[in-house]
Amino acid sequence: MSRKKSKFSNKTSDIIDYIKRIKGLKTDTEFAKILGIRQNTVSTWRGKDSFPVKKIIKFCDKENISLAPFVGSGNRFDNPPSHTNPSNHTDDNYFINAMMAHPIPIVGTVPAGFPQLPPDEDHVIDYLSIPDVPRDSFAMIVSGESMSPTVRSGDYAVFQIAGGGDIKSGDLVIVSNEWNELILKRFRKKDQKIVLTSDNPEYHAIAPNDHYRIIGKVIKVIRDIKF
Repeated sequence: MSRKKSKFSNKTSDIIDYIKRIKGLKTDTEFAKILGIRQNTVSTWRGKDSFPVKKIIKFCDKENISLAPFVGSGNRFDNPPSHTNPSNHTDDNYFINAMMAHPIPIVGTVPAGFPQLPPDEDHVIDYLSIPDVPRDSFAMIVSGESMSPTVRSGDYAVFQIAGGGDIKSGDLVIVSNEWNELILKRFRKKDQKIVLTSDNPEYHAIAPNDHYRIIGKVIKVIRDIKF
């Protein structure tokens, strides 16, 4: 016997349209307005099949919108056994367990012992929902124009923890500075010497030392296009 397919899929557009129906909204502009975002941001979410999961869960919690239709193995929201509705919970730690199959934490700073010491909620800004990335990935929001025009301020850089042998000359890498803030640089190696360069020639190269540690290799860059 064939299994009946659920009318609720794992697509971002289906989740947006579901919330719109519950709220009686006819357009993405109305949906964007109640979320406090721009309409083009919603278009970007649809186009990339990606959205900030924590933001949507908190919004549904506030508006008492059930996410139960999307709960279940393989769907966008995972449901712990003791709960039937991920939005009906106020503990911030619960949101970590309520993410989609591949929740990517967006971090701005990391613990001094990272990656041996994982980031906690004080370091996690939000979660990014994107397909086809390893489960142990992280993301950061790029700030500044040092890597322009390749990577621009506001872009999301998705990265994995990498050892020295995993990184090759020319790779984009995530670097932790002396304040444990994350910055994006390009890894260069020549004559056994390592330097971290910027794609923007107006910025100086730096050498890894006790203040600058290479902690990850970028595997994907996502651009948040604004109009």
